[in-house]
Amino acid sequence: MAEFKVYRYEEQFNNEGPYTCEMNRVRDWTVCEAVANKHCDSKSHPSIREDGLDFAIDSGDNFKTACYSLEELKSWFKGYNKWLLQSGFVAVEYAVSAKFDGKSNKQCVFHKTAVIERKVVEQKLKFENWQWKEV
Repeated sequence: MAEFKVYRYEEQFNNEGPYTCEMNRVRDWTVCEAVANKHCDSKSHPSIREDGLDFAIDSGDNFKTACYSLEELKSWFKGYNKWLLQSGFVAVEYAVSAKFDGKSNKQCVFHKTAVIERKVVEQKLKFENWQWKEV
Protein backbone atom coordinates (compact mmCIF):
# COMPACT_ATOMS: atom_id res chain seq x y z
CA MET A 1 0.00 0.00 0.00
CA ALA A 2 1.27 3.46 -0.90
CA GLU A 3 1.83 5.96 1.87
CA PHE A 4 1.97 9.73 1.45
CA LYS A 5 2.94 12.35 4.03
CA VAL A 6 0.91 15.57 3.99
CA TYR A 7 0.83 18.55 6.36
CA ARG A 8 -1.79 20.95 7.68
CA TYR A 9 -2.66 23.29 10.55
CA GLU A 10 -5.51 22.18 12.76
CA GLU A 11 -7.43 23.22 15.85
CA GLN A 12 -6.65 21.00 18.81
CA PHE A 13 -10.28 20.16 19.55
CA ASN A 14 -11.83 18.99 16.29
CA ASN A 15 -9.01 18.99 13.72
CA GLU A 16 -10.55 21.77 11.64
CA GLY A 17 -8.23 23.99 9.65
CA PRO A 18 -7.78 27.78 9.83
CA TYR A 19 -10.36 28.49 7.13
CA THR A 20 -13.15 26.74 9.05
CA CYS A 21 -12.27 27.44 12.68
CA GLU A 22 -14.79 28.72 15.18
CA MET A 23 -14.03 31.57 17.55
CA ASN A 24 -14.67 29.63 20.74
CA ARG A 25 -12.05 26.98 19.95
CA VAL A 26 -8.95 29.09 19.38
CA ARG A 27 -7.16 31.61 21.56
CA ASP A 28 -7.20 34.40 18.96
CA TRP A 29 -10.03 33.96 16.48
CA THR A 30 -8.99 36.99 14.41
CA VAL A 31 -6.18 34.89 12.91
CA CYS A 32 -8.78 32.76 11.07
CA GLU A 33 -10.48 35.83 9.66
CA ALA A 34 -7.17 37.42 8.62
CA VAL A 35 -5.96 34.27 6.85
CA ALA A 36 -9.26 33.78 5.02
CA ASN A 37 -9.31 37.41 3.85
CA LYS A 38 -5.70 37.37 2.61
CA HIS A 39 -5.88 34.02 0.84
CA CYS A 40 -8.19 34.97 -2.02
CA ASP A 41 -5.64 35.06 -4.86
CA SER A 42 -6.20 32.25 -7.36
CA LYS A 43 -2.51 32.14 -8.34
CA SER A 44 -0.85 32.13 -4.92
CA HIS A 45 -3.69 30.50 -2.94
CA PRO A 46 -6.14 28.78 -5.30
CA SER A 47 -9.42 27.73 -3.76
CA ILE A 48 -10.30 24.05 -3.76
CA ARG A 49 -12.76 24.76 -6.59
CA GLU A 50 -10.12 26.58 -8.67
CA ASP A 51 -7.71 23.70 -8.06
CA GLY A 52 -10.07 21.06 -9.47
CA LEU A 53 -10.83 19.57 -6.06
CA ASP A 54 -14.39 20.84 -5.78
CA PHE A 55 -15.75 17.32 -5.18
CA ALA A 56 -14.34 17.66 -1.65
CA ILE A 57 -16.53 20.69 -0.90
CA ASP A 58 -19.83 18.83 -1.11
CA SER A 59 -18.71 15.89 1.01
CA GLY A 60 -19.27 17.53 4.38
CA ASP A 61 -16.22 17.08 6.57
CA ASN A 62 -15.02 13.88 4.91
CA PHE A 63 -12.06 15.52 3.11
CA LYS A 64 -9.24 17.62 4.52
CA THR A 65 -6.86 19.90 2.60
CA ALA A 66 -3.11 19.69 3.08
CA CYS A 67 0.29 20.65 1.69
CA TYR A 68 3.00 18.26 0.51
CA SER A 69 5.66 19.22 3.06
CA LEU A 70 6.03 21.19 6.27
CA GLU A 71 8.03 23.79 4.33
CA GLU A 72 5.23 24.19 1.78
CA LEU A 73 2.68 24.51 4.59
CA LYS A 74 4.75 27.30 6.14
CA SER A 75 5.09 28.96 2.75
CA TRP A 76 1.31 28.78 2.18
CA PHE A 77 0.73 30.50 5.53
CA LYS A 78 3.72 32.87 5.28
CA GLY A 79 3.25 35.73 7.72
CA TYR A 80 0.73 33.73 9.78
CA ASN A 81 2.65 30.66 11.01
CA LYS A 82 3.67 32.12 14.38
CA TRP A 83 0.23 33.67 14.87
CA LEU A 84 -1.52 30.36 14.11
CA LEU A 85 0.66 28.45 16.59
CA GLN A 86 0.23 31.13 19.26
CA SER A 87 -3.53 30.97 18.73
CA GLY A 88 -3.64 27.28 19.60
CA PHE A 89 -3.32 25.62 16.21
CA VAL A 90 -0.94 22.70 15.75
CA ALA A 91 1.02 21.67 12.67
CA VAL A 92 0.15 18.07 11.87
CA GLU A 93 1.76 15.42 9.69
CA TYR A 94 -0.64 12.87 8.26
CA ALA A 95 0.37 9.58 6.71
CA VAL A 96 -2.39 8.75 4.20
CA SER A 97 -2.96 5.88 1.81
CA ALA A 98 -4.44 8.10 -0.90
CA LYS A 99 -4.65 11.77 -1.81
CA PHE A 100 -5.94 13.90 -4.67
CA ASP A 101 -3.56 16.56 -5.99
CA GLY A 102 -4.71 20.03 -6.97
CA LYS A 103 -3.92 21.34 -10.46
CA SER A 104 -1.63 23.97 -8.92
CA ASN A 105 0.49 21.32 -7.13
CA LYS A 106 0.26 23.55 -4.04
CA GLN A 107 -2.36 21.56 -2.16
CA CYS A 108 -4.11 18.23 -2.03
CA VAL A 109 -7.10 16.69 -0.30
CA PHE A 110 -7.44 13.36 1.44
CA HIS A 111 -10.44 11.44 2.70
CA LYS A 112 -10.59 10.83 6.43
CA THR A 113 -10.75 7.06 5.82
CA ALA A 114 -7.32 7.24 4.11
CA VAL A 115 -5.58 8.29 7.33
CA ILE A 116 -2.94 5.81 8.49
CA GLU A 117 -1.37 7.99 11.17
CA ARG A 118 -1.71 11.54 12.58
CA LYS A 119 1.24 13.17 14.34
CA VAL A 120 1.56 16.68 15.78
CA VAL A 121 4.88 18.09 14.56
CA GLU A 122 4.71 21.63 15.94
CA GLN A 123 2.78 23.07 18.88
CA LYS A 124 3.16 26.18 21.05
CA LEU A 125 0.05 26.01 23.26
CA LYS A 126 -2.01 23.31 24.89
CA PHE A 127 -5.48 23.71 26.37
CA GLU A 128 -5.58 22.09 29.81
CA ASN A 129 -7.94 22.60 32.74
CA TRP A 130 -9.83 25.29 30.83
CA GLN A 131 -6.78 27.45 30.15
CA TRP A 132 -4.07 27.84 27.49
CA LYS A 133 -0.56 26.80 28.55
CA GLU A 134 2.74 26.99 26.71
CA VAL A 135 4.18 23.65 25.67
